[in-house]
Amino acid sequence: MSRDLYLELSEAVFRAKAADPLSRVTVIVPSRGAIRDVLQYLARHGGVANTRVLTLDLAVHTLAAPALAPRVPLPFPYLAASVQKVLADEPGVFVDVADQPITAEALAAASRTLGAVADPSPAEAPPLVRDMLRVHSAATAAHTDTHYLPHEAYAAATARIDELGEVVVFLPTAADAGAA
Repeated sequence: MSRDLYLELSEAVFRAKAADPLSRVTVIVPSRGAIRDVLQYLARHGGVANTRVLTLDLAVHTLAAPALAPRVPLPFPYLAASVQKVLADEPGVFVDVADQPITAEALAAASRTLGAVADPSPAEAPPLVRDMLRVHSAATAAHTDTHYLPHEAYAAATARIDELGEVVVFLPTAADAGAA
């Protein structure tokens, strides 16, 4: 990383702490590796008191988990198993390929992506898309009492965003559709 970028970061953190050196500042970074690098840089330059460094996913989890407890994020293996069960019980348009593992894998991956959107139902969808949405709804509905989806975490985190204090985004990357 360029020294200039880190210098700009430390200046942004110091500006955020100008009124109170102990005010809360959260730095959002693109990766877990960047967390370590940013913390080390800020520690050497005096900017870590009450400064948290998180990825976007960690920030969402930090804010959403207490609000959505006792539910926890839906793990992908649970989702994949639920998709397999839906395909076994009611294959729909996937009847000819429902027993092939790649079908369940592809639908589970699509369902994971759809989980980032609160209402993934398009107004007019072709039969294949409608059935994919049916599989997604059935697979995720099986876990609503104990697990939450990314779109629920985004909504809960948004409601509690002030808990992050001042936010500095360092080296932003393209966000996924749900995070946007």
